[in-house]
Amino acid sequence: MTRPPTLRLTRRAFGLWGLAAGAALLTRPALAGRVEAEVALARLLNGAVPRPGPVSVVLPPLVEDGSSVALSVSVVAPPSPVVALHLLAEANPEPLLASFRLGAEARPEIRTRIRLAGSQTVRAVALLADGSAIEGGQATTVTVGGCVGPGAAGPAAPPNPRVRLPDQPR
Repeated sequence: MTRPPTLRLTRRAFGLWGLAAGAALLTRPALAGRVEAEVALARLLNGAVPRPGPVSVVLPPLVEDGSSVALSVSVVAPPSPVVALHLLAEANPEPLLASFRLGAEARPEIRTRIRLAGSQTVRAVALLADGSAIEGGQATTVTVGGCVGPGAAGPAAPPNPRVRLPDQPR
């Protein structure tokens, strides 16, 4: 009776496999965010492919804290009335930031604050009444991310530096 061949795993091979697995895990979130954003966008736009258009996205080019970033979006002279505006940030844990449905008489203009996990391009996509879609975007650099990852919301999470309460009431 012959013995089946055994697989000998050397220390070098084990290290290379571990390195490859780690690299795959590190690059997956970036790819997943982009794929999630495109899937969500396709669902919201009913299959319309967004093309560059007169969508103006204004946010600071350098942000110190990503937990509250001022954002302004407007559509200047759209070819057709704007029905909806969708905001996306692909590097966030949840790429679809917000969706706004606009009435017939509403101006296609939004001002809000958003959270950003890191440096990225924020995109705004406008769905028009004729079924087409136009988009615009702006890149920003974030020094401290504002989105807390999974597992960091427990007692070990850093306190919010914007809220300071006295230790004892006066």
